[in-house]
Amino acid sequence: MEETRREYNRLKQRYDKATKYFEDESIPNEEKEEFLQNFIEILEKIRVVYLRLKHQEGQQSII
Repeated sequence: MEETRREYNRLKQRYDKATKYFEDESIPNEEKEEFLQNFIEILEKIRVVYLRLKHQEGQQSII
């Protein structure tokens, strides 16, 4: 479970950086569009890892 938590935290850091990038009004939207698919992939990975983490925590609490 600790490895999953580290992976989640790493993805969360990438998400935070990406969010700052997309909120930066000095960067043209055309440039941001080039990275939009990467951002979507980060979101999907966070979702999957979060669900895995919740599943692992649920298993641990049963024992």
